[in-house]
Amino acid sequence: MAGHPLLSRGRSIVLDLLLAGSLLYIGVWVYELANWASLTLFGFHSTLALSGLFPAGVSGVSAVQGDLVLAKPLQIAVSVGAVLPLLFLLRRFNLPATKFTVIGTVSTYCATAFWEALSSSWIPATPAGQASFAVLNLTTMLLLVFAFQKMGSAVFEYSQSSSRRYAESRSV
Repeated sequence: MAGHPLLSRGRSIVLDLLLAGSLLYIGVWVYELANWASLTLFGFHSTLALSGLFPAGVSGVSAVQGDLVLAKPLQIAVSVGAVLPLLFLLRRFNLPATKFTVIGTVSTYCATAFWEALSSSWIPATPAGQASFAVLNLTTMLLLVFAFQKMGSAVFEYSQSSSRRYAESRSV
């Protein structure tokens, strides 16, 4: 039986999809709230814009743009730190869609930070600014490698359990 032992297979699939959908919605809020909190912490007078039930973005104004180099890595660290423990918590349950959603969310956070850093002009030309950018790139790449490794192991684990279930159903 897949999923939680107290649930039937059909209910476990529905629970898995509901949790995965909920985590996608929560993931958007976590990212934007972490953005708002990190910008506010560094003195940007930030505001959170809403579009219906979804956050549409965060805007902030400050005379000193150098602190943005520190605010963005903090935002990613808070976002990943809020979502990644769910992956370790959910490893006990056979909820593949939920696992893939958490891994995909963490990967998206990391990729967003990387592309935001590459496409922005907030990196100062000073040696300290360049060093911060190098640390951001290295951290992002390490988190992406970790996330893709976890995704690969989750896919492998799911395929192994599917193969076993198929073999068990054929032998009965």
